[in-house]
Amino acid sequence: MKVFIVGVGYVGLVTAACLAELGHEVCGADIDAEKIKKLKGGRCPIYEPGLEEIIKRNTKAGRLKLQVGVDGNINKYDMAMIAVGTPERISDGRADLFYVGETARQIAQNCRKKDFVVVGKSTVPIGTAAQIRQSLST
Repeated sequence: MKVFIVGVGYVGLVTAACLAELGHEVCGADIDAEKIKKLKGGRCPIYEPGLEEIIKRNTKAGRLKLQVGVDGNINKYDMAMIAVGTPERISDGRADLFYVGETARQIAQNCRKKDFVVVGKSTVPIGTAAQIRQSLST
C-alpha cells in the first residue's frame, strides 16, 4: 500500500514510520520545513523509544519519504491520512479544525485520482468526517 500522511507530529510520524516498517511505501508531509529537515537529517523531533531508528532505517530503504507540504506527489499514493494538529480554541476550548479543513482542501486541489481514500485521524470531534468530505468537494 502507498500512503501519504499529512502532519508528522505524534500521530502522523509514528504511523508513517510503523507503516514503512511493515513494508508499505509512505510519504510524510508537513508544513514545518525545519521539522522535515531534521527528519531527513536522521533526527526525530519527538520522543518515542525506537522511533528514530525506525525512521532512519526506512528512509534509507526508500520506504519512508518526507516532504514539505501537499503537492502533486500525492498522486503516487493510494490514500491520504490527515494527521494534523487540532489545537484547542482559546475562545471556547473546542477543537480548532482549521488545519484539518485546509489539509483536505490541499488534497482536493492536488489529487487527480478518481478513486482516492482520505482518512482522518481518530482524535477529532464527532462530525469531522462530514467537514472533511465538504472540504474535499469544494
